Amino acid sequence: EAGSADPKQVNITLQGPAGVQRAISTAGGVSLDEVSDHFHLHKKPGTWVVGEMLDWDAPTGGYLLQACFSTARFAAEDCLRWLSLR
Repeated sequence: EAGSADPKQVNITLQGPAGVQRAISTAGGVSLDEVSDHFHLHKKPGTWVVGEMLDWDAPTGGYLLQACFSTARFAAEDCLRWLSLR
């Protein structure tokens, strides 16, 4: 069944590291003015944008990953709250 695979069982073949220029995140994305404090779109309530979907810059590596994970968790908690109010 599609989507039911255990992610721990997915085989990924690495072909080698890429240079740092390729690894650095790029600016661009949804303006922070377009999202609420809970990361949902003002113009489309019930749609959340997080991590690199947002227009913000972050250092590559652990800081960028942590910011993506943190905004996603915060938005997921808000999504559950939003759904319970409906």
